[in-house]
Amino acid sequence: MIIVRDQTSIPNIHSSTIRALVQQRIQDLQAQGFDLADLGFIVVLEVGDTLDDFVSQIGFNPLSNRHTGLRYDQPGYSPAFEFVQVFPDCFEMVFVLDDTGYGVEVIVPIEQGIDTDVLTLCRRYALPPQETP
Repeated sequence: MIIVRDQTSIPNIHSSTIRALVQQRIQDLQAQGFDLADLGFIVVLEVGDTLDDFVSQIGFNPLSNRHTGLRYDQPGYSPAFEFVQVFPDCFEMVFVLDDTGYGVEVIVPIEQGIDTDVLTLCRRYALPPQETP
């Protein structure tokens, strides 16, 4: 798992397309006058990362609604993320964690070895790129 809080972590991202997406997100924030560190951080999942590893980095289980506790595969579940967007090589999932707008963006590569429940959640709720809010 790669935690991106600024540009210095970007070279650690193995996929060139995911690296470019992360760079673009940071540039988008900068163009709007924001610094990533002020608004949160980006987590890039890697093959072999466990759900427990993921939870320890973001502070909650992304498979469950943080407010209701319901898991994505239970009746009555409603997403706690803002959106999930699909790209050819990955999903982008955004969580806003408080009223200040602080949050975490999660990049989930579409490849074998990524937690299957996380991939299933992303597939179920993903928007095509042009439909991102």
